[in-house]
Amino acid sequence: MAGSAQKKTDYKDPQYTGLASLVQEALEGYFNAHDGAMPPVGLYDRVLNEIERPLISICLEYTDGNCLRAAELLGISRNTLSKKIKQLGLK
Repeated sequence: MAGSAQKKTDYKDPQYTGLASLVQEALEGYFNAHDGAMPPVGLYDRVLNEIERPLISICLEYTDGNCLRAAELLGISRNTLSKKIKQLGLK
């Protein structure tokens, strides 16, 4: 978004209610968009993929691509991280 001010989240702001509330709000919007019909099956995996992808990408970015350090930061093994990178199609 070049030229436009991006809103930054202030995690120290007492109004910040956490990631869970943001996810809940997004999911409620997703369900509401289906006008009472059930969303397509496989929601669990889709949601996990949408959260894992940026989580892993950001950890890799902040560790300069060092998989061992990123895995430690995430609290998972390097093998698990490598598997996730392949599953999610990350580089």
